[in-house]
Amino acid sequence: GVTLSVQEGSEVTNLGFNSNPLKPKNRELLNPTVKQAFEYAIPRSQIVRVVFRGYAVPWANIMSRQSQGEGWLNPDVKPLPYDPSRANQILDSLGYKRGSNGIRVVPATTGKYAQPAHEMAYNVIVPDDLDFDGDRQAQILAASFAKIGVKLTEVSGGDGSQAYTMITAPNYKYLSADMYTWYWHPYIDPDFNLSTVTRAQWGNNSDTGWNNAHYDHLWQEQSVTVNVAKRRQIVWQMEAYEAQQRPYIQLVDTDELTA
Repeated sequence: GVTLSVQEGSEVTNLGFNSNPLKPKNRELLNPTVKQAFEYAIPRSQIVRVVFRGYAVPWANIMSRQSQGEGWLNPDVKPLPYDPSRANQILDSLGYKRGSNGIRVVPATTGKYAQPAHEMAYNVIVPDDLDFDGDRQAQILAASFAKIGVKLTEVSGGDGSQAYTMITAPNYKYLSADMYTWYWHPYIDPDFNLSTVTRAQWGNNSDTGWNNAHYDHLWQEQSVTVNVAKRRQIVWQMEAYEAQQRPYIQLVDTDELTA
């Protein structure tokens, strides 16, 4: 017979947001409180069960379980529980009322980025060459978000490079996309994966277009800190801050299967 060995894997999947502070439309998606509500609406255990057949764990850290042994994983960064009523409460408190079709409406805004009142309806770019069933995951997310008055529409992202072009459009300026799903395979050392959300990685490894001076400063600091305990402290701070600001909502950390 075949023996299946199951170990902690290094693939962390995510729901990503265009987090460029200069994005002209749907700027409610820049608000960490909106994304906190979204996280409460995500049934990670259903994703684990249906998309990964149980071979994954609900996850919230940009780094994977494989970084734990080296001490690079902040144990306080944990997924929020699945709680659609809490999600609805938060969105209600922000003043996004449901229209007659059940979809919430963002009131008109004024100023530099003025936008008329619009539905909370967003496209989610899903690359076609994910190593799991991205369509099935998108269906689960769309059904879950419908319960909180948010409409998600899956858009095919083509292969990796086509998806990256769409996500970073136009021309790596991160102005037109709203949301997408993808994954990282973090190394054990956090240096590279923590760099993927820095401004320096626009048009290269950044898919979020996040541009956060505080975070970038911390990244520079950890990259030159030789003392391991001090560097760990900075790395943990970065993981917690990224999880709280949510340029991504991490979904699951997959298991590594060998037969």
